[in-house]
Amino acid sequence: MDKLVDDLTQTLESDNRGAFEFDKGLDVTFLATTYGANLSFGAKMFGIFVSSIHHELDALEASATHKDYPTIRAIAHKIKNNFTWVGLAELSTLTAQIETLARQEKNSVISLVDTLGIKCRECMPSVEAQYRSLQAAVRGHRDH
Repeated sequence: MDKLVDDLTQTLESDNRGAFEFDKGLDVTFLATTYGANLSFGAKMFGIFVSSIHHELDALEASATHKDYPTIRAIAHKIKNNFTWVGLAELSTLTAQIETLARQEKNSVISLVDTLGIKCRECMPSVEAQYRSLQAAVRGHRDH
């Protein structure tokens, strides 16, 4: 299976070399492998993330303020993989830690929620720029 994934990755990289460049502030390897052959799917995933993450973070932070562990856990569970889909695997890992700590009702989850919010907001300009680039590439592809 690893050989198949490696072959697919090399094919995608060779097919898309120069065609579209992913933001170096994001997980370029994951994004190129996942979306390189289907930029419209990438644009859709980035669009969902950009349109929903602020609301989800606000709800997560409000839940942390009230030490509402079940809601913290539920929101963290809901959003953890979303970060991976936009090339932010580190934030996905952090969100999984939040989910675990909330399940255990550990007060240390509060500071991790704060850290997630800060890091996510720091990354948003790159994510939003990537979204715009994907949209432009998809529009450009349709025009040809």
